[in-house]
Amino acid sequence: MDETNVGEALGLHHAISWVHELQLQNVEFEVDSKRVADYFNRGNGDITEFGVIMDSNRHYCSLYLPNSHVEFSRRQPNEVVHELAKTTLSESSFRIFDYVPNVLTI
Repeated sequence: MDETNVGEALGLHHAISWVHELQLQNVEFEVDSKRVADYFNRGNGDITEFGVIMDSNRHYCSLYLPNSHVEFSRRQPNEVVHELAKTTLSESSFRIFDYVPNVLTI
């Protein structure tokens, strides 16, 4: 299992939760993982950690954000988001950055 996909799935999960807390509607989420976008839009019954997170994302959106969408966006213009997703996997616990991590000063 590619840990980056798990990080992308978790990032989407937190984005969906945040958007719901802000009481926004009709949101288009953009991810740089084709696998995340494809799974969200079609699903395939994956029983790995990735699949469980994505099933939760799909369920949460269907309940609270039914008119929202997840779209794939090429990584090249989205390098900062990709680096941030990789950085979150290297942390041992949940963390909010109050500064720009060195990995993002490309």
